[in-house]
Amino acid sequence: MTYWNTLGLLAALGAILAFHMAAAGRGPRAFRVLGAAVLPLFATALWFTFSRGAILVGALGLVVYVLAARRWSVVLAAVATVPATAAVYASAQAEALASLNASVADKAAQGGEVAFVVLACAVLAAGLRAALLPVDRAVRRWTTRSPRARPAGVAAIAAALLVAAVVAVAVGAPSTLARYLDRFSGDAVVASPDARQRLLDPSGSGRLPAWRIAIDRFVDAPARGAGAGTFSLMWEQERAAPDAVTDAHSLPLEVGAELGVVGVALLVVPLALIVLVGSTSRLRRRDRAIYAALLAVTLAWAARAAIDWDWEMPVVTLPIFALGGAALARTGGPDRGAPRPLVRVLVGCLVVAVAILPARIAVSEDRLERARAAYGQGNCGAAASEARASANALPSRAEPYELIGFCQIEAGRYRSATASMQAAADRDPQDWRYRFGLAVAKGAAGDGGGAARAEQAARLRKSPRVAAPRGSCAATTARS
Repeated sequence: MTYWNTLGLLAALGAILAFHMAAAGRGPRAFRVLGAAVLPLFATALWFTFSRGAILVGALGLVVYVLAARRWSVVLAAVATVPATAAVYASAQAEALASLNASVADKAAQGGEVAFVVLACAVLAAGLRAALLPVDRAVRRWTTRSPRARPAGVAAIAAALLVAAVVAVAVGAPSTLARYLDRFSGDAVVASPDARQRLLDPSGSGRLPAWRIAIDRFVDAPARGAGAGTFSLMWEQERAAPDAVTDAHSLPLEVGAELGVVGVALLVVPLALIVLVGSTSRLRRRDRAIYAALLAVTLAWAARAAIDWDWEMPVVTLPIFALGGAALARTGGPDRGAPRPLVRVLVGCLVVAVAILPARIAVSEDRLERARAAYGQGNCGAAASEARASANALPSRAEPYELIGFCQIEAGRYRSATASMQAAADRDPQDWRYRFGLAVAKGAAGDGGGAARAEQAARLRKSPRVAAPRGSCAATTARS
C-alpha cells in the first residue's frame, strides 16, 4: 500500500469486522471463533503503523458498533478478545521495532519475540471464544424470552457511558483536550526517532494550513469551486512554506474547494444513503448486527477521509461502497417480473456509455505514468511516445503535451516545443506550470515573448518559488 496510514485504516476496519464476527450470536460457530482469533493480528498491525488517525477511527467504529448492535453477545466477544490487548502491550514494549535507529538484527530478534506473543494471543482468543460458545445459547434464550433484557442492556450502556464521563472529568480530560487542540492548531510536525512518540503527540502535522486554504477557496466560489484537481495550485498560491502538497488531507474540504456545493452533494448523498438507508434504518431488524457493522466501518472510513488522503487507496474505499451497495439492494418481496428486453438493452447501453470516459481516463493516466517514469530516467524517446498515447486517449489533458514539449526542448526542436507547450497552456490556462513551460520553450527558441510568459506564470502562481519540472532538461531550462 506504500502508506502507513492506509495500512492502519485497513487494520482498523478489519478489527471492527473481526469483532463483529466474534460477537455474532448465531450462525456458524467457526465464524465466531475465527473472528476472535484474527483480532489480535489486526490490533498488532494497527499498532505498528503508529497511525494516530487510524487508531482513533478504529476506536470510534468499535463504539458505534457496540451501541448500534445492542446485543449481549458483544460482552462475550469482549471477554474473548482481551488477549488482543496483551498482543498490543507486547508490541508497545518492542523498542527496536519502533526505533528508526535500531539495527536490522535487533529488529529481527525482537520481531520474532513479538510474533510469538501475538500468535499465542490469537490461539488464546480462539480458545476463549470456543469455550464461551455454550453461553451464546443461554444469552440468546434469555434475551428472547425475558422482557427485561433490552432495558437492562440500555441501562448497562448508559451506566458505562456515565462512568466513563465521570472518570474523564476526574483525570482532567477537558483541560488535556484543550491543550491538545491548541497544539493541533499549531504548525508543529512530529519528529522523533521513536515512532511511539507520535501516538501521544496531538500536532496536526501541517494539516491545518491546507484545511484553511481549502475553506477559503470554498468561501470564494461556493457554487462552482476552483476546478477538479486544482488544490495543488491553490496551495502553491497561498502556502506559507515551500513544501509541496497535492491534497488538502480532507476529502470534504478538498471536494468543496474544487467542485463547490455540487461536488459536496455528490459526495454526501451516496454516503448518507449508505448510513441512513442501508444501515441505520435497518437497526431494528433481527439481523441488525450486520447493519451495525456496516454503519461502524462506513463512519470510521468517513471520519478518516475527513482528516487524510488515504481514501484514494482502492483497498480501503472499494469495500465500503461494495458493502453499501449490497445493503441498498432491494430486499426480497413480491416478484415484479424481469424488465423487458428493450429496457435491459437500453440500460446496458447507458452503462457502457457512462463507462467510456472513466476507461479513457484510466488508459490516459496509465500511459502518462509510464511517460513520467521514462522522462525521469532521461529516456525522452519513450517518454514522448507514451505521452502521445496518453493525449490520444484523452485529448483534453494538458500534462502529456508538457512532457512532449520538454522532450522537444531536450532535442533542440524549440519551435515544436513551443507548439506543444502552447497546446498544454490552452488546455489548462490557469495552471502556471504550463505558462512557465511555454516561457522556457520561447526563450530557448529565441522568441522575445519568453520573458512575458514567465511573468504571466509567476502572476498565476503568486509565489517567487518557481521551479521547472524535474528531469534531464533542467540544464536547458536554467540556460533559458
